[in-house]
Amino acid sequence: MRTRILGLATAALVAVLGIMGPVAQAASVPRISGDQCTAGEGTVQYDSVAGQWTCVGGKYADEPIN
Repeated sequence: MRTRILGLATAALVAVLGIMGPVAQAASVPRISGDQCTAGEGTVQYDSVAGQWTCVGGKYADEPIN
């Protein structure tokens, strides 16, 4: 019985952390649009390591794109 309760508590904790992770990441990273990047004299490029679009150079260098 104790292992079932422990397993249920662990599963609930993992589920909550799985939901909160992307929300916290999205809230902590200010993102700009591609138009803002090019207006700030940068270029929009895909970063395959991070798996996202980023602004390269210019006013918003290395910032993630929406």
